Amino acid sequence: MLLALSACATSGAAPPSHPDAPATTNSPSPIDANATRPMAELLAPDEPPAAIVRIGSTETEPKVVALDWNAAGYRQSQAPPDGRLVWPVATGDSWTLAIPTVTDPARVIMYRYADVGPGGIPDEGSAQESVCSVPEASCTIERTGGNVVVRPEFAEETGYFAVQAAWLTADRKEASVSWVFHIKPPTSAAATG
Repeated sequence: MLLALSACATSGAAPPSHPDAPATTNSPSPIDANATRPMAELLAPDEPPAAIVRIGSTETEPKVVALDWNAAGYRQSQAPPDGRLVWPVATGDSWTLAIPTVTDPARVIMYRYADVGPGGIPDEGSAQESVCSVPEASCTIERTGGNVVVRPEFAEETGYFAVQAAWLTADRKEASVSWVFHIKPPTSAAATG
């Protein structure tokens, strides 16, 4: 998962299905739903947005584990951790991830893991992966006020989650950020993280 998020965070090329991208690629794109949208609606904000996990009135800040932001003069990169990973914990169900941004990400990918191994690192092969902007995905994205809201559609809404969001840049590349968090069921509120 962390390798996957790292690879997504450093892709560099414009998504091939966007009308402003070069027409020299044959690979399918996970953002086909955005292919006809004006690029201005998908441009990266000047700085990487924060995110917040919401369960009812409770808010938890997820941990940034990968960042490749090269937009509007803001330059920052952060590689995924190679040591112990501590996952911020939220307890409950019916959660959402709110990303305060005026533009929509061109792509949002969600990974769900039932458990993690020693050091907090999940087994990459056990991931349930979903591209939120394609039909029949296990997550959805929608604009609500000043936020892009990511909502899971997995049968099980608890577990360890990684969400990677990517925006286009003016130079037809990509700026992305990846967050992780752990959702515990309401009955395990007294258990440790």
